[in-house]
Amino acid sequence: LKVHYTEDPDLIFKLLGDAADENPPSNRLSLSHYDNALSNLSQPISLLLGENQRQHDLWRILAKALSISTGDSSENLLHNPLDRLDIKPIEELTKIRCKEVLSRLSTKRQFDLIWDFGYLIPYYIGLEITGIRPLKENSSLIKIFSFIRRFVFSKGFGRIRFWDGNRSADSFLVWTAAMFGQIFGNPGSLNKILYNGAGWGAKNFYRVIEASFAQEEEIENYSLIKRIQNIQSEFTSQNSGANFSEKEYKDMSTCILLEVMTSFHILTGSSFGYILEVLLQEDYSLENFVQDLKTAHEKDEAENSTTNTDYLINKVLSKKSTTEMVYRIARQSFPKYNIKAGDHVCFRIREASKYINPDKEKWLTFGPHEKCPYTLSESGERKYPSDSTQKALHPCFGQFWARSILKTMFLELFDELPDIKIINKNIKEVGIPLSVIAKTRGK
Repeated sequence: LKVHYTEDPDLIFKLLGDAADENPPSNRLSLSHYDNALSNLSQPISLLLGENQRQHDLWRILAKALSISTGDSSENLLHNPLDRLDIKPIEELTKIRCKEVLSRLSTKRQFDLIWDFGYLIPYYIGLEITGIRPLKENSSLIKIFSFIRRFVFSKGFGRIRFWDGNRSADSFLVWTAAMFGQIFGNPGSLNKILYNGAGWGAKNFYRVIEASFAQEEEIENYSLIKRIQNIQSEFTSQNSGANFSEKEYKDMSTCILLEVMTSFHILTGSSFGYILEVLLQEDYSLENFVQDLKTAHEKDEAENSTTNTDYLINKVLSKKSTTEMVYRIARQSFPKYNIKAGDHVCFRIREASKYINPDKEKWLTFGPHEKCPYTLSESGERKYPSDSTQKALHPCFGQFWARSILKTMFLELFDELPDIKIINKNIKEVGIPLSVIAKTRGK
Protein backbone atom coordinates (compact mmCIF):
# COMPACT_ATOMS: atom_id res chain seq x y z
CA LEU A 1 0.00 0.00 0.00
CA LYS A 2 1.68 3.22 -1.16
CA VAL A 3 0.47 6.38 0.54
CA HIS A 4 1.55 9.92 -0.37
CA TYR A 5 1.27 12.49 2.43
CA THR A 6 0.95 16.15 1.52
CA GLU A 7 0.59 19.41 3.42
CA ASP A 8 0.61 21.54 0.26
CA PRO A 9 -2.69 23.50 0.29
CA ASP A 10 -2.45 24.31 -3.42
CA LEU A 11 -2.20 20.61 -4.31
CA ILE A 12 -5.07 19.76 -1.97
CA PHE A 13 -7.28 22.45 -3.49
CA LYS A 14 -6.31 21.31 -6.97
CA LEU A 15 -7.22 17.67 -6.34
CA LEU A 16 -10.27 18.18 -4.10
CA GLY A 17 -11.75 21.47 -5.22
CA ASP A 18 -14.05 21.81 -8.20
CA ALA A 19 -13.21 25.50 -8.24
CA ALA A 20 -9.45 24.95 -8.40
CA ASP A 21 -9.33 24.20 -12.15
CA GLU A 22 -11.14 25.81 -15.05
CA ASN A 23 -11.92 22.35 -16.42
CA PRO A 24 -11.44 19.94 -13.51
CA PRO A 25 -11.27 16.29 -14.59
CA SER A 26 -14.05 14.22 -13.06
CA ASN A 27 -11.95 11.10 -12.60
CA ARG A 28 -9.04 12.38 -10.52
CA LEU A 29 -9.76 10.69 -7.18
CA SER A 30 -11.71 7.71 -5.92
CA LEU A 31 -13.78 7.19 -2.74
CA SER A 32 -14.05 3.43 -3.15
CA HIS A 33 -11.97 2.71 -0.03
CA TYR A 34 -14.83 4.09 2.08
CA ASP A 35 -17.17 1.58 0.49
CA ASN A 36 -14.75 -1.25 1.22
CA ALA A 37 -14.19 -0.21 4.82
CA LEU A 38 -17.88 0.24 5.58
CA SER A 39 -19.01 -2.96 3.88
CA ASN A 40 -16.52 -4.86 6.01
CA LEU A 41 -17.66 -3.21 9.22
CA SER A 42 -21.36 -3.89 9.40
CA GLN A 43 -23.56 -4.59 6.43
CA PRO A 44 -25.61 -2.83 5.22
CA ILE A 45 -24.27 0.36 6.87
CA SER A 46 -22.92 2.88 4.39
CA LEU A 47 -22.48 6.63 4.16
CA LEU A 48 -23.33 9.12 1.44
CA LEU A 49 -19.64 9.56 0.64
CA GLY A 50 -18.88 6.36 -1.25
CA GLU A 51 -19.06 5.53 -4.95
CA ASN A 52 -20.75 2.16 -4.94
CA GLN A 53 -23.29 2.63 -2.17
CA ARG A 54 -26.05 4.06 -4.38
CA GLN A 55 -25.18 7.61 -3.42
CA HIS A 56 -27.49 9.14 -6.01
CA ASP A 57 -30.44 7.06 -4.78
CA LEU A 58 -29.74 8.14 -1.20
CA TRP A 59 -29.73 11.79 -2.24
CA ARG A 60 -33.05 11.29 -4.07
CA ILE A 61 -34.72 9.83 -0.98
CA LEU A 62 -33.32 12.52 1.31
CA ALA A 63 -34.27 15.35 -1.05
CA LYS A 64 -37.83 14.08 -1.44
CA ALA A 65 -38.24 13.55 2.29
CA LEU A 66 -37.11 17.09 3.06
CA SER A 67 -39.35 18.57 0.36
CA ILE A 68 -42.72 17.56 1.83
CA SER A 69 -44.94 19.35 4.33
CA THR A 70 -45.81 17.13 7.27
CA GLY A 71 -49.31 18.19 8.28
CA ASP A 72 -48.16 19.39 11.71
CA SER A 73 -49.28 22.67 13.18
CA SER A 74 -47.83 25.69 11.43
CA GLU A 75 -46.37 26.66 14.81
CA ASN A 76 -44.02 23.69 14.62
CA LEU A 77 -40.60 24.80 13.41
CA LEU A 78 -40.02 21.72 11.24
CA HIS A 79 -43.43 21.21 9.69
CA ASN A 80 -42.59 22.85 6.35
CA PRO A 81 -40.27 21.53 3.66
CA LEU A 82 -36.71 21.81 4.99
CA ASP A 83 -34.76 23.83 2.47
CA ARG A 84 -31.01 23.63 2.84
CA LEU A 85 -30.68 27.39 2.40
CA ASP A 86 -33.46 28.26 4.87
CA ILE A 87 -31.64 28.16 8.20
CA LYS A 88 -34.29 29.97 10.28
CA PRO A 89 -36.08 26.83 11.58
CA ILE A 90 -32.78 25.21 12.59
CA GLU A 91 -31.58 28.38 14.29
CA GLU A 92 -34.82 28.81 16.23
CA LEU A 93 -34.79 25.16 17.31
CA THR A 94 -31.18 25.56 18.46
CA LYS A 95 -32.07 28.65 20.47
CA ILE A 96 -34.81 26.77 22.33
CA ARG A 97 -32.56 23.82 23.20
CA CYS A 98 -29.68 26.13 24.21
CA LYS A 99 -31.88 28.05 26.63
CA GLU A 100 -33.10 24.80 28.23
CA VAL A 101 -29.61 23.35 28.69
CA LEU A 102 -27.97 26.62 29.80
CA SER A 103 -30.74 27.21 32.32
CA ARG A 104 -29.82 23.89 33.98
CA LEU A 105 -26.10 24.63 33.85
CA SER A 106 -26.52 28.06 35.43
CA THR A 107 -27.50 26.41 38.71
CA LYS A 108 -24.39 24.19 38.93
CA ARG A 109 -21.17 25.05 40.77
CA GLN A 110 -19.17 24.09 37.70
CA PHE A 111 -19.74 22.14 34.50
CA ASP A 112 -17.95 20.81 31.44
CA LEU A 113 -18.63 23.26 28.62
CA ILE A 114 -17.80 20.74 25.87
CA TRP A 115 -19.61 17.65 27.15
CA ASP A 116 -22.50 19.35 28.97
CA PHE A 117 -23.21 21.86 26.19
CA GLY A 118 -21.03 21.52 23.08
CA TYR A 119 -21.92 17.89 22.40
CA LEU A 120 -25.34 17.88 24.05
CA ILE A 121 -27.00 20.57 21.90
CA PRO A 122 -26.25 18.95 18.50
CA TYR A 123 -27.41 15.64 20.00
CA TYR A 124 -30.78 17.14 20.91
CA ILE A 125 -31.09 18.82 17.49
CA GLY A 126 -30.18 15.55 15.75
CA LEU A 127 -32.78 13.58 17.70
CA GLU A 128 -35.52 16.09 16.94
CA ILE A 129 -34.79 16.28 13.23
CA THR A 130 -34.27 12.55 12.69
CA GLY A 131 -36.81 11.09 15.13
CA ILE A 132 -34.26 8.59 16.50
CA ARG A 133 -35.22 7.50 20.00
CA PRO A 134 -32.70 8.03 22.84
CA LEU A 135 -31.21 5.09 24.71
CA LYS A 136 -32.67 4.01 28.03
CA GLU A 137 -29.41 2.72 29.45
CA ASN A 138 -25.72 2.49 28.59
CA SER A 139 -23.84 -0.67 27.74
CA SER A 140 -21.09 -2.07 29.94
CA LEU A 141 -18.48 -1.10 27.34
CA ILE A 142 -19.58 2.54 27.52
CA LYS A 143 -19.30 2.46 31.31
CA ILE A 144 -15.80 0.98 31.13
CA PHE A 145 -14.79 3.68 28.66
CA SER A 146 -16.25 6.29 31.01
CA PHE A 147 -14.23 5.00 33.94
CA ILE A 148 -10.95 5.02 31.97
CA ARG A 149 -11.62 8.42 30.48
CA ARG A 150 -12.54 9.99 33.81
CA PHE A 151 -9.54 8.87 35.84
CA VAL A 152 -6.83 8.58 33.19
CA PHE A 153 -7.49 11.42 30.75
CA SER A 154 -9.69 13.93 32.55
CA LYS A 155 -8.53 13.65 36.18
CA GLY A 156 -12.11 13.28 37.31
CA PHE A 157 -13.51 16.18 35.25
CA GLY A 158 -15.61 15.96 32.12
CA ARG A 159 -16.64 12.41 32.82
CA ILE A 160 -19.39 10.64 30.93
CA ARG A 161 -22.40 10.87 33.18
CA PHE A 162 -25.22 8.39 33.39
CA TRP A 163 -28.05 10.71 34.26
CA ASP A 164 -30.45 13.07 32.48
CA GLY A 165 -29.80 13.95 28.83
CA ASN A 166 -26.10 13.18 28.79
CA ARG A 167 -26.40 9.41 29.20
CA SER A 168 -27.74 8.63 25.75
CA ALA A 169 -25.86 11.52 24.12
CA ASP A 170 -22.49 10.19 25.23
CA SER A 171 -23.23 6.72 23.88
CA PHE A 172 -24.04 8.13 20.45
CA LEU A 173 -20.87 10.21 20.56
CA VAL A 174 -18.65 7.24 21.44
CA TRP A 175 -20.15 5.20 18.58
CA THR A 176 -19.70 8.10 16.18
CA ALA A 177 -16.08 8.68 17.20
CA ALA A 178 -15.30 4.96 16.88
CA MET A 179 -16.80 4.76 13.39
CA PHE A 180 -15.34 7.94 11.96
CA GLY A 181 -11.97 7.49 13.62
CA GLN A 182 -11.52 4.30 11.63
CA ILE A 183 -13.36 5.10 8.41
CA PHE A 184 -11.91 8.56 7.83
CA GLY A 185 -8.54 8.01 9.47
CA ASN A 186 -7.38 4.87 7.71
CA PRO A 187 -7.49 3.59 4.12
CA GLY A 188 -8.54 0.09 5.05
CA SER A 189 -7.97 -2.02 8.13
CA LEU A 190 -4.72 -0.61 9.52
CA ASN A 191 -5.61 -0.84 13.19
CA LYS A 192 -7.56 -3.85 14.46
CA ILE A 193 -8.69 -2.11 17.64
CA LEU A 194 -10.11 0.85 15.71
CA TYR A 195 -11.48 -1.47 13.07
CA ASN A 196 -13.39 -3.58 15.61
CA GLY A 197 -14.47 -0.46 17.47
CA ALA A 198 -15.86 1.05 14.29
CA GLY A 199 -17.79 -2.14 13.58
CA TRP A 200 -19.17 -2.14 17.11
CA GLY A 201 -20.23 1.48 16.76
CA ALA A 202 -21.90 0.92 13.39
CA LYS A 203 -23.81 -2.13 14.59
CA ASN A 204 -25.10 -0.38 17.71
CA PHE A 205 -26.12 2.65 15.70
CA TYR A 206 -27.93 0.47 13.19
CA ARG A 207 -29.89 -1.34 15.93
CA VAL A 208 -31.01 1.91 17.52
CA ILE A 209 -32.20 3.29 14.16
CA GLU A 210 -34.04 0.03 13.42
CA ALA A 211 -35.78 0.21 16.79
CA SER A 212 -36.69 3.85 16.19
CA PHE A 213 -38.32 3.01 12.84
CA ALA A 214 -40.39 0.38 14.64
CA GLN A 215 -41.80 2.90 17.16
CA GLU A 216 -44.05 4.47 14.56
CA GLU A 217 -46.75 5.70 16.94
CA GLU A 218 -44.22 7.66 19.04
CA ILE A 219 -42.49 9.46 16.17
CA GLU A 220 -43.46 13.02 15.24
CA ASN A 221 -44.70 13.73 11.71
CA TYR A 222 -42.02 16.34 11.09
CA SER A 223 -39.15 13.92 11.84
CA LEU A 224 -37.00 12.51 9.07
CA ILE A 225 -38.03 8.96 9.97
CA LYS A 226 -41.71 9.76 9.45
CA ARG A 227 -40.99 11.74 6.28
CA ILE A 228 -39.06 8.79 4.84
CA GLN A 229 -41.89 6.42 5.75
CA ASN A 230 -44.48 8.68 4.13
CA ILE A 231 -42.71 8.69 0.76
CA GLN A 232 -41.82 4.98 0.70
CA SER A 233 -44.47 4.04 -1.84
CA GLU A 234 -43.00 6.51 -4.33
CA PHE A 235 -39.80 4.42 -4.38
CA THR A 236 -41.04 0.85 -3.80
CA SER A 237 -44.24 0.56 -5.83
CA GLN A 238 -44.10 -1.07 -9.26
CA ASN A 239 -45.11 2.19 -10.90
CA SER A 240 -42.54 4.31 -9.07
CA GLY A 241 -39.80 4.04 -11.65
CA ALA A 242 -37.26 3.39 -8.90
CA ASN A 243 -38.84 0.09 -7.89
CA PHE A 244 -36.66 -0.61 -4.85
CA SER A 245 -37.54 -3.59 -2.71
CA GLU A 246 -38.76 -2.80 0.80
CA LYS A 247 -35.49 -4.14 2.20
CA GLU A 248 -33.41 -1.96 -0.12
CA TYR A 249 -35.43 1.07 0.86
CA LYS A 250 -35.08 0.26 4.55
CA ASP A 251 -31.32 -0.16 4.26
CA MET A 252 -30.91 3.12 2.39
CA SER A 253 -33.17 4.91 4.87
CA THR A 254 -31.09 3.60 7.76
CA CYS A 255 -27.96 4.87 6.04
CA ILE A 256 -29.46 8.35 5.66
CA LEU A 257 -30.49 8.50 9.32
CA LEU A 258 -27.09 7.30 10.45
CA GLU A 259 -25.21 9.95 8.51
CA VAL A 260 -27.50 12.80 9.48
CA MET A 261 -27.23 11.94 13.17
CA THR A 262 -23.48 11.40 13.15
CA SER A 263 -22.90 14.59 11.17
CA PHE A 264 -24.45 16.64 13.97
CA HIS A 265 -22.01 15.16 16.45
CA ILE A 266 -18.91 15.29 14.28
CA LEU A 267 -19.51 18.52 12.35
CA THR A 268 -21.03 20.50 15.21
CA GLY A 269 -19.93 18.96 18.51
CA SER A 270 -16.28 18.48 17.57
CA SER A 271 -16.14 21.89 15.89
CA PHE A 272 -17.41 23.52 19.08
CA GLY A 273 -14.57 21.90 21.01
CA TYR A 274 -11.94 22.84 18.44
CA ILE A 275 -13.10 26.46 18.30
CA LEU A 276 -12.81 26.66 22.08
CA GLU A 277 -9.35 25.14 21.93
CA VAL A 278 -8.11 27.75 19.44
CA LEU A 279 -9.68 30.65 21.32
CA LEU A 280 -8.31 29.57 24.69
CA GLN A 281 -4.79 29.16 23.35
CA GLU A 282 -4.59 32.50 21.52
CA ASP A 283 -5.02 36.17 22.27
CA TYR A 284 -8.33 36.08 20.40
CA SER A 285 -10.52 35.56 23.48
CA LEU A 286 -13.83 33.77 23.63
CA GLU A 287 -15.56 37.05 24.52
CA ASN A 288 -14.07 38.86 21.53
CA PHE A 289 -14.95 36.00 19.19
CA VAL A 290 -18.58 36.03 20.31
CA GLN A 291 -18.75 39.80 19.92
CA ASP A 292 -17.34 39.57 16.38
CA LEU A 293 -19.76 36.72 15.66
CA LYS A 294 -22.67 38.86 16.83
CA THR A 295 -21.59 41.68 14.52
CA ALA A 296 -21.20 39.25 11.60
CA HIS A 297 -24.63 37.75 12.34
CA GLU A 298 -26.27 41.17 12.25
CA LYS A 299 -24.64 41.83 8.89
CA ASP A 300 -25.85 38.46 7.58
CA GLU A 301 -29.36 39.25 8.75
CA ALA A 302 -29.32 42.47 6.75
CA GLU A 303 -27.91 40.71 3.67
CA ASN A 304 -30.03 37.54 4.06
CA SER A 305 -26.93 35.37 3.90
CA THR A 306 -24.56 33.35 6.09
CA THR A 307 -21.33 34.48 4.42
CA ASN A 308 -20.00 36.66 7.26
CA THR A 309 -20.56 34.22 10.11
CA ASP A 310 -19.34 31.28 7.99
CA TYR A 311 -16.15 33.23 7.21
CA LEU A 312 -15.50 33.94 10.88
CA ILE A 313 -16.12 30.34 12.01
CA ASN A 314 -14.04 28.93 9.16
CA LYS A 315 -11.20 31.33 9.96
CA VAL A 316 -10.95 29.92 13.50
CA LEU A 317 -11.47 26.31 12.43
CA SER A 318 -8.74 26.59 9.82
CA LYS A 319 -6.30 26.62 12.74
CA LYS A 320 -7.75 23.43 14.20
CA SER A 321 -9.79 21.70 11.53
CA THR A 322 -12.32 19.06 12.50
CA THR A 323 -10.85 16.97 9.69
CA GLU A 324 -7.27 16.07 10.56
CA MET A 325 -6.57 14.13 7.39
CA VAL A 326 -8.44 12.77 4.36
CA TYR A 327 -7.55 9.78 2.18
CA ARG A 328 -8.32 9.35 -1.49
CA ILE A 329 -7.20 6.93 -4.20
CA ALA A 330 -5.67 8.41 -7.37
CA ARG A 331 -7.48 7.28 -10.51
CA GLN A 332 -4.83 8.76 -12.76
CA SER A 333 -1.12 9.51 -12.50
CA PHE A 334 0.27 12.89 -11.46
CA PRO A 335 3.92 12.75 -12.63
CA LYS A 336 4.70 16.17 -11.16
CA TYR A 337 4.05 14.77 -7.69
CA ASN A 338 5.28 11.22 -8.36
CA ILE A 339 1.75 9.90 -7.78
CA LYS A 340 0.68 6.87 -9.79
CA ALA A 341 -2.83 5.64 -10.49
CA GLY A 342 -3.95 3.40 -7.62
CA ASP A 343 -1.80 5.13 -4.98
CA HIS A 344 -3.42 6.49 -1.84
CA VAL A 345 -3.10 10.20 -1.23
CA CYS A 346 -3.36 11.51 2.33
CA PHE A 347 -4.25 15.18 2.60
CA ARG A 348 -3.05 16.45 5.98
CA ILE A 349 -5.77 19.05 6.36
CA ARG A 350 -4.78 20.48 9.73
CA GLU A 351 -1.15 20.92 8.79
CA ALA A 352 -1.98 22.36 5.38
CA SER A 353 -4.30 24.91 6.98
CA LYS A 354 -1.28 26.56 8.61
CA TYR A 355 0.08 27.57 5.21
CA ILE A 356 -3.06 29.20 3.85
CA ASN A 357 -3.22 32.93 3.30
CA PRO A 358 -6.45 34.00 5.05
CA ASP A 359 -6.81 36.97 2.71
CA LYS A 360 -7.67 34.54 -0.09
CA GLU A 361 -10.74 33.30 1.85
CA LYS A 362 -9.80 29.72 1.00
CA TRP A 363 -10.23 27.26 3.83
CA LEU A 364 -9.60 23.56 4.27
CA THR A 365 -12.42 23.08 6.76
CA PHE A 366 -14.56 21.41 4.09
CA GLY A 367 -17.15 23.99 3.38
CA PRO A 368 -19.47 25.54 3.02
CA HIS A 369 -18.32 27.71 0.15
CA GLU A 370 -21.45 29.82 0.21
CA LYS A 371 -20.30 32.37 -2.34
CA CYS A 372 -22.06 29.87 -4.58
CA PRO A 373 -24.88 28.13 -2.67
CA TYR A 374 -26.79 25.21 -4.11
CA THR A 375 -30.14 23.58 -3.51
CA LEU A 376 -30.88 19.87 -3.55
CA SER A 377 -33.56 18.95 -6.08
CA GLU A 378 -36.00 16.07 -5.65
CA SER A 379 -34.11 14.19 -8.33
CA GLY A 380 -31.06 14.15 -6.06
CA GLU A 381 -29.12 16.67 -8.14
CA ARG A 382 -27.37 19.74 -6.76
CA LYS A 383 -28.74 22.87 -8.45
CA TYR A 384 -26.63 26.02 -8.64
CA PRO A 385 -27.85 29.54 -9.46
CA SER A 386 -28.11 30.18 -13.18
CA ASP A 387 -25.64 33.07 -12.95
CA SER A 388 -23.08 30.97 -11.08
CA THR A 389 -19.60 30.83 -12.57
CA GLN A 390 -18.01 28.84 -9.77
CA LYS A 391 -19.20 25.66 -8.11
CA ALA A 392 -18.71 24.96 -4.43
CA LEU A 393 -15.35 23.62 -3.29
CA HIS A 394 -16.93 20.95 -1.13
CA PRO A 395 -20.71 21.41 -1.07
CA CYS A 396 -21.60 19.59 2.14
CA PHE A 397 -25.27 19.61 3.09
CA GLY A 398 -24.65 18.91 6.78
CA GLN A 399 -21.97 21.54 7.26
CA PHE A 400 -24.28 24.34 6.16
CA TRP A 401 -26.62 23.54 9.06
CA ALA A 402 -23.67 22.86 11.36
CA ARG A 403 -22.31 26.39 10.88
CA SER A 404 -25.73 27.85 11.73
CA ILE A 405 -26.04 25.70 14.86
CA LEU A 406 -22.51 26.61 15.98
CA LYS A 407 -23.18 30.32 15.52
CA THR A 408 -26.37 30.10 17.55
CA MET A 409 -24.70 28.05 20.31
CA PHE A 410 -21.97 30.64 20.89
CA LEU A 411 -24.38 33.60 20.78
CA GLU A 412 -26.84 31.95 23.17
CA LEU A 413 -24.03 30.92 25.53
CA PHE A 414 -23.19 34.55 26.32
CA ASP A 415 -26.81 35.71 26.21
CA GLU A 416 -27.83 33.17 28.87
CA LEU A 417 -24.56 33.08 30.87
CA PRO A 418 -22.95 36.53 30.42
CA ASP A 419 -20.75 35.97 33.50
CA ILE A 420 -19.36 32.61 32.39
CA LYS A 421 -15.76 31.96 33.38
CA ILE A 422 -13.42 29.28 32.01
CA ILE A 423 -11.52 27.56 34.84
CA ASN A 424 -9.00 25.54 32.82
CA LYS A 425 -7.63 26.32 29.37
CA ASN A 426 -6.04 22.98 28.49
CA ILE A 427 -8.18 20.76 26.26
CA LYS A 428 -7.16 17.12 26.06
CA GLU A 429 -8.00 15.07 23.00
CA VAL A 430 -8.76 11.37 22.73
CA GLY A 431 -9.93 11.34 19.12
CA ILE A 432 -12.29 14.22 19.97
CA PRO A 433 -11.93 17.34 22.15
CA LEU A 434 -12.42 16.69 25.86
CA SER A 435 -13.28 18.85 28.84
CA VAL A 436 -13.34 22.60 29.33
CA ILE A 437 -14.47 23.23 32.92
CA ALA A 438 -16.46 26.42 33.36
CA LYS A 439 -18.58 28.18 35.97
CA THR A 440 -20.65 31.30 36.30
CA ARG A 441 -19.13 33.99 38.49
CA GLY A 442 -20.44 34.03 42.01
CA LYS A 443 -21.81 30.46 41.79
